[in-house]
Formats: sequence, structure tokens, C-alpha cells
Amino acid sequence: MTTKTKQKNTKDAPSEVDAFIQEVQGENPARTGEDLPTVRFERDELHTMTVTEWNAFEGQYGPSVCVIGEDDEGTRIKTFFGGFEREAFLRFAEGQEFPVQVRLVRKLMDSEQNPGRSYAALFIKADV
Repeated sequence: MTTKTKQKNTKDAPSEVDAFIQEVQGENPARTGEDLPTVRFERDELHTMTVTEWNAFEGQYGPSVCVIGEDDEGTRIKTFFGGFEREAFLRFAEGQEFPVQVRLVRKLMDSEQNPGRSYAALFIKADV
């Protein structure tokens, strides 16, 4: 018993592949934050931004959140929060309507439960 394999028409294959890729790209636009500059807000400074959207995900170092918005000059940016900063952002985001202008401070805090250790904290508030 012999089996026949469907021969590829190499002449049509690239055009079919290209057409399929164009179709998929048209239905699934590029992710919004991929081409944005990443800003790492310095600790112990007051920062302002307008948060337009956010996305929680499982990152390389554990659960994280990507926050996308605009800085004071109107430039679209993204930043990331993990650990306790992530938890603080998620508590803040509950019930918020976006976009929202915020003020935030990142601070290294001394642990009360584990003397000699510290953790990163995020203080964030809607600027109404």
C-alpha cells in the first residue's frame, strides 16, 4: 500500500502564506504597548502621569502589572510594577474609570515584621 502526499505548489505557497499573514495582522492589530518607551519612576520622588490602561500578567520575576499612559508632556509611556507595588496599584485600580490622572511615589520601606529587611511600596492617588 502506498500513500500519496499532496505536493506543494511552490509557486502559490508564498502568496498563500503572505495572504494569510496579512489577514491575521488585519484582524489582530499590534499590541498597544510594544513600541512605547519604558519609564522606571525613581524612588522618593513625586511623579504624575495619566493612566490610560493597564494589564496584569505573570512576568519573569512573578506577577506584574504593565501600566500604560502619558507623561506630563503628553508622551505615551509604559511602566511596570511587581510585588507590593503591584498589589498597591491593583487596589487603586479597583473601581477607577480610566483614563485617570495620578500622582505616585515609589518608596523603599523598612519591614516591621522582618527587622533589617525592606520592601518596595507604591503610594498612588487619583488627581481629581
